[in-house]
Amino acid sequence: MAGVGLTIEYDDVALQRALGRLMDVADDLEPLWRDIGEYLLQSIDARFDAQVDPEGTPWAPLAPSTRRRKRGSKILTERGHLRDIAYQVHPDGLDVGTNMIYGAIQQLGGQAGGGVEIPARPYLGLSADDVDEIEALVADFVAGLAAP
Repeated sequence: MAGVGLTIEYDDVALQRALGRLMDVADDLEPLWRDIGEYLLQSIDARFDAQVDPEGTPWAPLAPSTRRRKRGSKILTERGHLRDIAYQVHPDGLDVGTNMIYGAIQQLGGQAGGGVEIPARPYLGLSADDVDEIEALVADFVAGLAAP
């Protein structure tokens, strides 16, 4: 993904140990990563609908100089390309992001061509609800390992 992606690392030692044990007993974590990826696609899509960051803070409004081709189009969604978030599963985890090259400046903010300042409008990241749902998905996965 050339645009921008999300990397989540936990410094929680207990969680690291638990994930290590999970990796020891589970032959294949890809189904878990896929479930988390599908959930995150829905969560990020809802964020685009609500025009908020992962904490629920509204995105910065568009500058008056910003041209909109479609009347009433929402921030970051006029053409819909940035909203096409994808995930890739690999044995050790999950990558979530966009391949749109302008995705990073929209996520992080910064100076664009011509010296135009673009405010950060984070759309990737985890909300508290996302963390709760991911924990539930992990618990379900673990319960499935114990089932005959």
